[in-house]
Amino acid sequence: MTHLRDHLKDCGKTPSALAKELGVQPSTITRIVRGERRPSARLARRIAQVTGIALAVLRPDVYGPMPDTSSVEPPS
Repeated sequence: MTHLRDHLKDCGKTPSALAKELGVQPSTITRIVRGERRPSARLARRIAQVTGIALAVLRPDVYGPMPDTSSVEPPS
């Protein structure tokens, strides 16, 4: 997840430091940063609170905007 990686880099924070702040295993954050797993909805909310990254960025499948279906033709 490049947004989280960029945030950590900009803040000079390691995945381990963020993990400690959130109370999770460092491997959890490392796997999220690498894109090997997505944070749970609960963890995404905690990451958003600590980092300021939007929930829709962390979990677009849960918090993202609804797709625009106005131009979709109904089935015949």
